[in-house]
Amino acid sequence: MKKALCDGFEKVINSDACREKIEAANMTYMPLNAQETNDILDSMSGNFEKIINAYLNSAN
Repeated sequence: MKKALCDGFEKVINSDACREKIEAANMTYMPLNAQETNDILDSMSGNFEKIINAYLNSAN
């Protein structure tokens, strides 16, 4: 099941339609595979946690 989802993700992200929609939204097109995307999101989650905690602590 996981392989099918990863394969589907890569098919979509590498499509012209996806690239066009991303670029039309003035975003940078980065055709990463599922593992690369997961790695980036994992590395970003720690930063989001710090930002949220700083916000919550400043509200007290």
